[in-house]
Amino acid sequence: SSGINAEWPLRPGEQFKGLKGSQFLDAVFTSTDTKSLYMALEAIDDYWNYRDYTITTEVLQKLVEMKKERGWSTVQPEFTNSFTYNASLRYLSIASCPELVSDAGSKMLACTETVKLRELVTKEKMYKFYFRHPATTSCTRPQECGFLIKVTPATEYNREQFNMQLVTDPTMYPADIHLHSDLISADNMHLVVGLNYRGRRNKLSRRF
Repeated sequence: SSGINAEWPLRPGEQFKGLKGSQFLDAVFTSTDTKSLYMALEAIDDYWNYRDYTITTEVLQKLVEMKKERGWSTVQPEFTNSFTYNASLRYLSIASCPELVSDAGSKMLACTETVKLRELVTKEKMYKFYFRHPATTSCTRPQECGFLIKVTPATEYNREQFNMQLVTDPTMYPADIHLHSDLISADNMHLVVGLNYRGRRNKLSRRF
């Protein structure tokens, strides 16, 4: 199995400890742990979750430059709806920036099933995602193209064990789904958890 961008959102650890405002942003922009634009935006959203902060033109420009320098794709418009207080003015600048948010270059997929949060974080399980990559040239079962994500839960004695992986071993795939390993890569994936409270969608940490 291959690793995937499925860590919990960047939180002030050793490299972020004690940093505030622009210092925190600089750490996010320069950290090798920031592996995608999704992660950068989630880090900002988490850090200023309950803080009165505005995304300035300077911060927006840094995000655009960071995306270009690292060769990242844009984020899907639907993703910005998961931001804390997404209706506030501080996120409108991000959501309306075509260099950061666009339908082009990426696709949002949904898992084939829903689970209780407790099951997600305590039970080892594989989840199906159906997806026919646009670069697929020939396939005898196009409706069954996709991939599996294996969730390994943390334990009371080993919290670091929690992991999410793209399953690349073809023998682990059931008959109703198959992987095109030459096209599907964990390097270009970002997993998100969507919560539903009494029929209303909400977020956990937004990272699945």
